[in-house]
Order: sequence, then structure tokens, then C-alpha cells
Amino acid sequence: MHLRDHPLMGFLGRRAWPPSAWTWVGGAQDVVVRGEIGVLKEIRIADQPPRMAKLYLLIEYEKRLYMGLSLIEDLAFARQIYELLQKHLDEPIKDIGDVEVGHLL
Repeated sequence: MHLRDHPLMGFLGRRAWPPSAWTWVGGAQDVVVRGEIGVLKEIRIADQPPRMAKLYLLIEYEKRLYMGLSLIEDLAFARQIYELLQKHLDEPIKDIGDVEVGHLL
């Protein structure tokens, strides 16, 4: 099972991969982007027990930096995803979405 398709990869029925919106945070002039674009540069996690975890993803796309937010209900799963994403820094977001995570069920 790919990361983007994992049933725990979301919050209240909303998919968490890729983030639904990318917000420009620096670099060349802002351009609106969506989807599995760019290269993962940094990942941070903020636990909000007991409700959810927030994963903040910083990507680089065409010399611009964007921040995306993924909300995940299952805190233990979110921590596993955080650890996984740490191993995929500097890789394309689309390729990361293809990572097999069936073992995380």
C-alpha cells in the first residue's frame, strides 16, 4: 500500500497526502501550486493529544519554498510517518507518495 493511499493517512475523512494546499514561504515570487510537487526539505511534527498530530512539510519547487500541513488522527501512526519522512528528505513528494507503508497497518 502506498503512503498516499493508507487509510490512517488523514483526519476526519480528509486525505493528508499530499497536503491539500501549499503556502508560499519564500524564494522567487509566489505561484499557486497543488498536488504532489516539489522536493521535501524539512518535516516537523506537533502532537495535539488526544485529537490529532500535525505534520508540517517544507518543500522546494522551482526555487520557491512552500509549507504544507497534513493532519493525522492516529498519533502513533503520525509518529511513524514522521520517522519515515525523515528518511526521505531531499526526495520528490510524488516519489514519497509511492513509498510502500502497508507494514504500518
